[in-house]
Amino acid sequence: MSSEGERGHRHHRKHRHDDTDESVDEIENSDHEEKPSKHSKHDSDNEEKQKEKKSSSKNDDATKAYEYDPDFHGAVPERKCTDCCMLIIFNIFLAGMIALFAYSLTRSNPKYLYIPTDYRNLLCGYDNSKLKVDNSSLLPNLEDRPYLFWVRPGKKGYVRSFCVKECPTEGLFSDAFLANLIDQELHNDTIGGEKDEKCHDSNVTKRTVPGYKVPENSSDVSYYCAYATKQVLKRCMPTTDALPDTEVNLSDYTKIFKESLSAQTLLTAFSDIFNAKWYIAIFTAASLVLAFIWIILLRFTAAFFVWFTVLLAFAVSALITALCYGMKTDYFKMAGKTQAYTLGLISKDLNAKIFNVLFWVCIAWDIVFTLIFLFLCDRIRISVNIIKIVSKVFGQVKTLFIFPIFIYILMFIWWIYIIGVAIVIYGAGTPVFIYDSNIGNMVEYKYDQILKYLSIYHFFGFLWVSVFISDLGEMALAGVFAAWYFNKDPRREHMGKIPVLRSFGRALRYHMGSLATGSLIIAICKFIRYCIEYIQLKTKDAQSTFVKWIVRCLICCFKCLEKFLKYINRNCYILIAIHGYNFFQGCKHAFELITRNIVRVVTINWVGDFTLFLGRVFISGIATAVSLYIFMKKEDIEFYCVPAAVVFVLSFIVSGVFTELFEMGIDSMFLCFMEDCERNEGHEMYTPEELRSWIHKDKENSNEENQS
Repeated sequence: MSSEGERGHRHHRKHRHDDTDESVDEIENSDHEEKPSKHSKHDSDNEEKQKEKKSSSKNDDATKAYEYDPDFHGAVPERKCTDCCMLIIFNIFLAGMIALFAYSLTRSNPKYLYIPTDYRNLLCGYDNSKLKVDNSSLLPNLEDRPYLFWVRPGKKGYVRSFCVKECPTEGLFSDAFLANLIDQELHNDTIGGEKDEKCHDSNVTKRTVPGYKVPENSSDVSYYCAYATKQVLKRCMPTTDALPDTEVNLSDYTKIFKESLSAQTLLTAFSDIFNAKWYIAIFTAASLVLAFIWIILLRFTAAFFVWFTVLLAFAVSALITALCYGMKTDYFKMAGKTQAYTLGLISKDLNAKIFNVLFWVCIAWDIVFTLIFLFLCDRIRISVNIIKIVSKVFGQVKTLFIFPIFIYILMFIWWIYIIGVAIVIYGAGTPVFIYDSNIGNMVEYKYDQILKYLSIYHFFGFLWVSVFISDLGEMALAGVFAAWYFNKDPRREHMGKIPVLRSFGRALRYHMGSLATGSLIIAICKFIRYCIEYIQLKTKDAQSTFVKWIVRCLICCFKCLEKFLKYINRNCYILIAIHGYNFFQGCKHAFELITRNIVRVVTINWVGDFTLFLGRVFISGIATAVSLYIFMKKEDIEFYCVPAAVVFVLSFIVSGVFTELFEMGIDSMFLCFMEDCERNEGHEMYTPEELRSWIHKDKENSNEENQS
């Protein structure tokens, strides 16, 4: 073929949108000396199409913007499996986790995790003679003593605990505590011809406080000063009834008492959560209903409800701040007596401290919230248009409401499995019989060191699979939003009856390797950060100020890196759902597309996410405020801040089921919009009507900012 003919072909490929007949005539005229047969002409056309595909492929790999392609109509139906090697590694890792669970079952004694043990490591409420240890017949049967009572709440080395039949309900803690400090102990003494079961010191000065009988065996019976307690998870915890009516200065022993009873305080908090479990479930379900109603209202009144949500978020923040201030003031008035007799650990003093911290946290949040609102007031108007478009998708694809719940159920099942395996691993070990000259017959539990280190493997698997499940949901949702955007049919009828399942199946069939790759990167980042935080926790007392700042900077850097990688991964999954890229190819295209439109990304994407975050604050704030008011009226709840905090966390998570849907929709729609603008500018675009009105204005502003 002549050079003139070659130029004709290049001219034809360069101007694909020109009239095809004119291009063909031009080529035929230029090739009048050599007329090709029908077969050679067909081969030439095939060769031309292959060159165009190669050119298009090269264009996809280039850093420049997407070029117009008349054959592009959204999600590519024909694709191949991506990142298969990583999928194989992921499956091998999961097989290793199952093998670890099977091995730990053969080595575990989980009863040591939930049954209380006394100072000799004997199980309360259990016949210890049945333990599989040497000389087990020398160990006592404690089946009739299921509760654990600390009879020596003092400094380290003197704390003692016994298994008892029932928890004492009378007595003063201050007497028991002071008695321990002067090495006071009641024995099987007889004073005046009768057995004395009263608290007394070394001079046998009788007190009116009743003693508590603790028989260790048939021949040795001891008596200790009792204090009022209540049963919490089979542990005897001190109550406010153990406080005296007159003040006693115990400030010298505050640190000792806090060290010895910190576990009791934690168990009391768990008990409050258990007592309020049905209220917590009700308020969590209510927050789910509120989130669902909030999504429906956004569907029909996006502009009004976005601004209404902003104002309500202001109101809820102010309400919680005022509530914390009022509670802080009331409880600090009672702090004197409470501090004197409880050493800062009984509920009222703890509530006062918590409300004081919460008050200043709320003040800081109110200031930051106000500044952000003033700065982004104009930008919120733009995000309203994006939210309107995403709301349309929810109206036409109603299964989107159900799919996130399915993902959360998968996550919940996975977490239950992880917790169960962790309990089995933590309980893996062997009890050993030991005789101590000071204590007597006792049991020492030797943990399995191999499983102790393999628990690191288990923890990393927890991070990896958790991120994988979350990313799987994101890719499935991205496929639905992309299919909706690149669809010229207003009703989107050819998307199918259940497009979510179609997108989910496509992700499972073709892109599990890409999901495993992206989730592995995030899991490694999380794991390194958690390791640094663990080392910081273990060495905080030995670190210098300089080292502490270095460690904090490292933690901050890894948190920022994790957020950046998560954002890139999310946009990568969107492009994978559209084009069928592998993971690193998708990351490359996503990063370049974002950097070419950085102004739009900052002004639209982030503002939309922040608007949805305000909805979560409003929903969780309402649930928390109402629950706190109810918990304050419950007599069986002491640390009512704890169950209220649980309500806040759960309601914030549950409300995120729907708000994260919108966040994913905003990210997907905006990425599709950016590609549509680059690929189809000057041609027929897929852009919805809500965005066309400000495309040109936004483009002019972006060009001006880039030039400056």
